[in-house]
Amino acid sequence: MCVSDIDECESHTHTCRGASVCENTPGSFRCRPKHKCVSGFTQDAHGNCIDINECSAGTDAGTGPCAPGSSCINTVGSFHCQRKSITCSRGYHANAQGDACDGEEDK
Repeated sequence: MCVSDIDECESHTHTCRGASVCENTPGSFRCRPKHKCVSGFTQDAHGNCIDINECSAGTDAGTGPCAPGSSCINTVGSFHCQRKSITCSRGYHANAQGDACDGEEDK
């Protein structure tokens, strides 16, 4: 005995919201994004494009994809690296991380 498929999209019994659209499937439905997100964004559970924080992705130090001695600055859809700046007294120089002064004072 065959049972005809109920179109949840047509009957509005689906749970798709926001930037997603209902697509009927045999015996069910699925929510698919109305559009794809551009680079630097990802879709949330509702299909909305939200900014990816590249600076916090996968790092403990907060440098993200930046080299040591640089700070990662998250921007909408991207990021940039800013070299840390430290002013050292005469005879000293910034270390490789840019967060302390090394060397000995000239005598």
